[in-house]
Amino acid sequence: MIDYLRNRITGNETLRNFNRSVKKGVRAGKMRNLNIPYTRFEGLRIAKTLGAQEGGLSRRLLRGDQIKEIKRLHSEERLTIRELARRYGTSTSAILRALHVY
Repeated sequence: MIDYLRNRITGNETLRNFNRSVKKGVRAGKMRNLNIPYTRFEGLRIAKTLGAQEGGLSRRLLRGDQIKEIKRLHSEERLTIRELARRYGTSTSAILRALHVY
């Protein structure tokens, strides 16, 4: 893992090491099969070009008028949280916050 964080190996090599440790019983967890053919730095660079930020995907902020419309669509038109998130290009968590669910 340290080698991945220091950009010495790719994500695939890191997963291969984790899976080997799980198989030997050294590490708890389940085997993973993901395709991450780049180093951490390369992955962050790619994510940035796609509009993400380090530490997670960037979340679009909702304006006051959008929040009012979200509340209306949810209560009157019965749109689901997922449908609203897709429509406004944000996360389901952001929609739930806008609806003051939590």
